[in-house]
Amino acid sequence: GRGRARGLDVYLRWQTEQHALWGSYTLSEVTEQFRNQEPRHATHYQPHEVKGAYELTLPNWAFSVTNVWGSPTAEDDTPYWRTDVGATYFLPMERADTEVGLSILNLFNRRNPRIGQTYLLPEGDSYATLGIPFTASVYARVRLHRIPGF
Repeated sequence: GRGRARGLDVYLRWQTEQHALWGSYTLSEVTEQFRNQEPRHATHYQPHEVKGAYELTLPNWAFSVTNVWGSPTAEDDTPYWRTDVGATYFLPMERADTEVGLSILNLFNRRNPRIGQTYLLPEGDSYATLGIPFTASVYARVRLHRIPGF
């Protein structure tokens, strides 16, 4: 088959010492055509997507929130919406920089149309997608400083 994608992206960012705020908007069209069929919107076609994020940086801390909204796809009339949050604690030490963080993806555990879908293609093939359900994770990172003479 043949496919065609076209679109427009707009990205804005504002930042100060403690605050960062950014957003983007995507307008797109994706079409596909198989064998002798007429062109049609692809199953993953989503005409609009809006993303926004905010980060607050304080001494030894960083907090963030991200939101994604996507218009319904050609196959599902449910819009995509997900909110993620995170917090990181920075602990500077003499011989290492350490950070510990917590992130939560899909904070409101919203059922999204992209979670667990299987698409059947005209040739008889299929493919499955896996979105992001509520997912909490904790991480730690240690970055050792270089020791003079080594």
